Amino acid sequence: MSAGNKLSFYVPKPRSGAKAFPPKKQPHPEAFIKSNFDVTLSAPFGAKAPLVLSKEISRVSLLSAALECGYGGPAHWTSSLMLDPTQCAELGTYLGSRLDLLMTSIERVSQIWQPRSFYKKVEPSEKVALSFILGGIGAYLAAQAWLEAGGTSIKSFLHVGIYTKSSARASPLVSFALKSGKSPDFLVEGHHHGWHVFEAKGGQNTKRWARLCEGLAQLDALPPIGWSTGGSLYRAVTCVCVHTSIDPGDGVSITAVDPPSTDYDPDAPFLILEGVSQLLLMLEAIQQFNALSSDTPSDNDSLPEWKLSKATVAEDITIGIPSSLLYAEQTIRERLAVFLAVREFVERNPSRPSKQPFRTRLRRAVRERMRRDPADATFVRLDEQSLTATLQQFPDVFVPEEFLGACAKILGLDSLAQNLALHEEQRSLVTSITGAGGIVTSGGLLLFDTSSGQSDDEKLMEPSTSRG
Repeated sequence: MSAGNKLSFYVPKPRSGAKAFPPKKQPHPEAFIKSNFDVTLSAPFGAKAPLVLSKEISRVSLLSAALECGYGGPAHWTSSLMLDPTQCAELGTYLGSRLDLLMTSIERVSQIWQPRSFYKKVEPSEKVALSFILGGIGAYLAAQAWLEAGGTSIKSFLHVGIYTKSSARASPLVSFALKSGKSPDFLVEGHHHGWHVFEAKGGQNTKRWARLCEGLAQLDALPPIGWSTGGSLYRAVTCVCVHTSIDPGDGVSITAVDPPSTDYDPDAPFLILEGVSQLLLMLEAIQQFNALSSDTPSDNDSLPEWKLSKATVAEDITIGIPSSLLYAEQTIRERLAVFLAVREFVERNPSRPSKQPFRTRLRRAVRERMRRDPADATFVRLDEQSLTATLQQFPDVFVPEEFLGACAKILGLDSLAQNLALHEEQRSLVTSITGAGGIVTSGGLLLFDTSSGQSDDEKLMEPSTSRG
């Protein structure tokens, strides 16, 4: 076994009647898991290679995984946030401090990430934040290993804050799991084999079985998943609960459990508006770049279509973003602001009785959300004529399964996302310049390590000196 942090994967035992999902409160969680699941060395779908049971995780891989997991729940993205770059910048600074927390709480010893020695003295309530961050990271790394063993790779990685705002269904509470009424943490699209669902947990190793049972209960009876643009709907190929164990004196370890397939309702699919999800990911990448840049972004002759900067969390990690994304930020914000304003209106029961027609109430509600104090120069402002023309094109009648998709099409969200997406030449150039260690996140943020011959502790910058 190679050096690195440990991963273990469990699948149902090959016998009829094996229980897939525990009750909400499982009195003997470890016994339940070990009675119904076996450790596996291969993915149960299109297996092409053995599962990775230990993994050397570079700093770039760790940080990019943390960024892929995003931040916040379904209420995070709002029309108000789209129009307020100052608030976004302040939130970005806070999110940067979360990465500081991560990098100052763990260290890599003999190629294994583990809590630093002081971690055992940290108050339990303060450990919750680190458990949450590392729980998401563990789920992302497990998803990478899981899909690669199945002969594919991650194409789309959507956290709950993204996919709920990208849902084609106009509902105030997007409940994904039909039985539990909860939404899992991540929807993962593979380049092949459709969609996978991942639930993330984190904390002490002694509590991992209970947390895994808790997560499995949230993965029962999931709907088929697909893009709303007429593509194929896929029953989730796998639904995986991942626990990341963080204990003083031990390496961080990852345990993943995949329950068997269950019944689902093919008439109640979970449809995702692809353009919305991709633009939200791109805007997230822009905000991450702004928050993590330690100096003024600069051009680079080797990567002429990118803006580069040293990262605040480590002085020899460089981050970059396509210049086209920075130039398009205002356009992205404007169009998403209108879309989210529409979503916020229709999630407030638009079919309720009213003397005014639906179209009148919709246009007034969107305008109210777009209105800002003219004396405040920090807010994004929409052109009044353009907004009026757009609102006039929106459907006059509210059809729940079609309305948001129609509005997204009128706003040109799919075409904007396609125009801004990284093309293959850009990706090839990035790989040739940064090597295999360079990583581009789903939203388009580039990270690569420029260090040579230094220890990890020497590479990391202390939070107090990393920000200007």
